Amino acid sequence: MKAILKISLILTIFCMYSCAETQQVLETTGRVQLDGTYTITTLNGDSVNGMTINFSGITKRVSGNGGCNQYFADYTLNNLTLSIGDIGATKKACPNLDNETELFEALANVGSYNSVGKSLTLYSKDNNDVLIEATEN
Repeated sequence: MKAILKISLILTIFCMYSCAETQQVLETTGRVQLDGTYTITTLNGDSVNGMTINFSGITKRVSGNGGCNQYFADYTLNNLTLSIGDIGATKKACPNLDNETELFEALANVGSYNSVGKSLTLYSKDNNDVLIEATEN
């Protein structure tokens, strides 16, 4: 009887460990799926140049170039739900910061994404409109 109890205990511990390992793999897979450096091609439906976005799946940080300044923020990812935290940026004086301001506002409003091949699309959390389209470098 003691042998059966010991075996049951060992199997229970093994199963619990396996479930924890599976959860960790699933969480890591979700993070790694959104990883890499992209060139932003479209912002709120308009073509743009000189903007990048980089997702680091390991650190859960997003960063890039807004056309003039470097920016950075934390992000959280749960399945296809994406939330970008408060954005910090350098403070260079550039002649036109309109597109950059629009980018930061769009990033703050991101609620989900779709990644197919080398294409990344970020959608609004309010009405699922396309905010940003980008191509992986």
